[in-house]
Amino acid sequence: MLGNKELPGAATNPDDSFNGVNSPQPPGQQEPAADPVRRLEPDATDFLLTLLAEIPPADLQQLSFYDRTFIATLLKKLRTDTFEIPLLPEAALHIQRLLSSHRVNASDFVDMFKSDPALSAELIKLANSVYYGATIPVHDLQLAVTRVGFNQIQGLVIMMSLRTRILRGKGLHREVGWVTELSLMMAMACQQLSSDLSMSPGEAFTLGLLHHVEYFVLLGAASEYISSHQGAEISAGALMEAMRRLGAPVHDLTVRNWGLEGLELPELVPFDEEEEPTDENTQLNISSRLDMLQRILIEKWSGGSPDASIPGFGTDAVSRVMAAVLPTSAGNQAA
Repeated sequence: MLGNKELPGAATNPDDSFNGVNSPQPPGQQEPAADPVRRLEPDATDFLLTLLAEIPPADLQQLSFYDRTFIATLLKKLRTDTFEIPLLPEAALHIQRLLSSHRVNASDFVDMFKSDPALSAELIKLANSVYYGATIPVHDLQLAVTRVGFNQIQGLVIMMSLRTRILRGKGLHREVGWVTELSLMMAMACQQLSSDLSMSPGEAFTLGLLHHVEYFVLLGAASEYISSHQGAEISAGALMEAMRRLGAPVHDLTVRNWGLEGLELPELVPFDEEEEPTDENTQLNISSRLDMLQRILIEKWSGGSPDASIPGFGTDAVSRVMAAVLPTSAGNQAA
């Protein structure tokens, strides 16, 4: 039986804000304009692109004894069914129940958020972020819920809780910041490509947000390992190797434990509507397409001009998504 740990609530540390997200000012004070998404730093680019790279496992003997022990510990837990997948936070379960109701409204979500001030603060930060085109700031929970959208809230609560679990440990704050922003960009991109994904906008948003949820789960496991070893740092190479070796099985475990199978790999139309569907062209599979989309996002975020061609998605549509999710001005920002 898999062990599970309940996720804590959202962080209250003011330094734990999302990158590119402005914390709202108290009413009556001047609200600064939302910052554009900042260009991705070179080390962040290397980290995120390496996670997507299709390369064979590295020779672990090239890593330090500490790094090898870290990877071996996680692999052993996976083999012995003792790898701990965090429980869904109670707020996410409550949202799931609300969404299954036929008569849900914003006040139902507001009542839930009022019981968790830290989570409420995170939601308002996010609603005032560049990702939601926050030209007019909101300070009211009901307006924040409306801006974010009912069907998007559950995935966001899951992500914020996972992120907080890592930030409460030692180290890896930069990595969780990179993964958080990338996940938000993927969510926005998939929402705009929902028709190509044969999903509703809300489902597509959550699919993009949690496309690589294993990044958060494994960063959380690494953070706990660091804390249990007096804060000794894990090298970037070991962290990326752990994600390559354990990513797919941890993703599957997480999705199964959380009952999110409905978001896994929906079938898409063939690349050419007049072409007979085949196993090869009907599902390139959607996970591979989303990885291509993620790679393009990272390269664009880094200031590059990547090719926007993705089999199964319209090139014009992908280009429009890139322009919307990563405004041109973002590429001109200093790292």
